[in-house]
Parts: sequence; C-alpha cells; structure tokens
Amino acid sequence: NNVIRTWYDLCPKDFDNELITDCLQFFAQQEEEDQSDSLAKSIEPIKKAMQRKVMGLSTFDDQPDLIASAMEAETTTQSLLSYEDLQIANHLMFVEHSLFRRISPNEFLRSAWTGQDKYLKAKNIIDIIDHFNKVSTWISMLVLNEAKLDSRRLIICRLISIAECCNQIHNFNAVKEIVSGLMSVPVSRLKLTWQGIPSSKMGKLKTLQKLVGEDKGFEILKTRMGEIQPPCMPFLGMYLQDFNALDEGFSDFVDGKINFMKCRKIARISVGLITLQKALPTLTAPNLGLIKLLVKIPTGKDFSVALAQSRRLEP
Repeated sequence: NNVIRTWYDLCPKDFDNELITDCLQFFAQQEEEDQSDSLAKSIEPIKKAMQRKVMGLSTFDDQPDLIASAMEAETTTQSLLSYEDLQIANHLMFVEHSLFRRISPNEFLRSAWTGQDKYLKAKNIIDIIDHFNKVSTWISMLVLNEAKLDSRRLIICRLISIAECCNQIHNFNAVKEIVSGLMSVPVSRLKLTWQGIPSSKMGKLKTLQKLVGEDKGFEILKTRMGEIQPPCMPFLGMYLQDFNALDEGFSDFVDGKINFMKCRKIARISVGLITLQKALPTLTAPNLGLIKLLVKIPTGKDFSVALAQSRRLEP
C-alpha cells in the first residue's frame, strides 16, 4: 500500500485506467482479507483519488480549464501591452504553469526532448521550449517594431517592469524569456536606444540578468529557488541541462548492474519538479482575452530578418 501510495503521489501520470483498475482490485482484496479500520483509513484517500481520475476528474489540477474557454472566446482587439504589468505577469504565470503541469516525469528520461522522436516521447517539453522561443522573440520584436527612438525606450522600460513582476510572483521562466529577448543581438546592439534607459531601470535589468544567468549551472537561480515557497514556474532549461549532464556523465549500468546513484540523482530532480507542478498558481480575476493573446503569441521573425530591421533603425 505504501509503495503504491507513494508512487501515485509522486507520479500520478504513470497511472492509466488499466493500472488504476488493477490497483483498486488489489485494495478491495486487501479490505476483504483485513477488515480493520486502520487499513480502511490508510487506503481510502488513494482509492478516492484513483476513482476520481477514472471518472475523468483531474486529481492533479482541479482548476477550471480557462485556457480551453479562452480559445473559444472572441479575440480581443486590445494589444498585450495595453494591460497592466502585474496583470500580464499573473496571466503569463497561469499559462506557462499550465504547460508545465502537462509534462510527465518520463519525458525527462534519456534526454528524450533531443531525439528524433522528441515530438512523441517529450511533446510537452517541446511545447514549453517552443513557447519560450515565441515569447522571447516577441519581446525582441516589440522593441524592433517601434520606429521612434523614444518609443523603443518606453517599451524596454515597460518590459523590465513586467519582468520584475514575474520575478516577484516566482515565474523565473518568464524572467528568462524577457531577459533573453532584450539581450538578443538585434535589440542589444541598439546603442542609442539603450543610452536613454534610466540608470534605475538598467540596474534592475542587470539584477534580473544575474538571477537567470547560466554561470556555474544557474547557481544564483538555484539558490533563489531554494529560498522561496511555491507556487513557482521554474526555468525549465535549467533542469534540462541537469538531466542532460546526468545522461552524458553517468552510464545506466556499472559492472553489469543498475547504476542506482544515477537513478537517485534523476529521481531527486524529478521529485522537485513534481512538487512544483502540484503547487498551482491562482488567477483571481481571469481575463479570457488576455489568456488567448498569451497562448496565441505568433511565431516571430527569424534572426536575419530581425537583425536587418535592427540595422535599419540604428545602422
């Protein structure tokens, strides 16, 4: 019972209806053989959770499917930046955490997101990677699409403020997206534009850069994440780097035996991610139009086009 309960608590997505049925039958057989109250109490919570899942009721995410509702809503005529900074940050947290929760632990195994069959074995990881790239490119184009110098400066200041809000609510994935977009070559080379950014804003941007910097395996970000309480949207790339290092640095077998040290290291990272998946962010005043805008961020222009646009703005 303890093994099944721990397994289900940590990896609920491993349980399909067939496995759940087998477990429920096993519990029923145990109750028939041992009719004590202590046994009934110990297995009742896991039985209810499994029964809910079989009935199609999510035990992992009890929030209403706002994203599905948003996709059916009318497309808003408002632009993303017409919303308040914290409102954008909260909705981005909701959208990105929804993508994060879809990932199953087995998608992290054997660097599945890098293989030829990555869309089959690690579809949800690929979805988050694609989303990250779209948002960071969109950030760059928000700046590059402004022909006027002062407008570009205002946009950069606004994006730094949104990144600060994302940091405050522990969406480190979004902080990395925004910083990556602003530090992309087409944007970072705009010297005249950056010269007009107030020193206070530049100081805040540098702090965010250090937070999500990749030095020593994201040492600063890992320290910060150890200091906070969930809900939290991690920068997934940090964990993918760790999983990849384990795959490349340790073999699955040592002297013909399973390398349990590698297994323990993988399990430790996986359990940490599952814990973050279970801590759901709240969205007290959901705006379906804003959710739809964030989900439907278009694929941006490729690097060469963005760079050419940047050179037209500031040769």
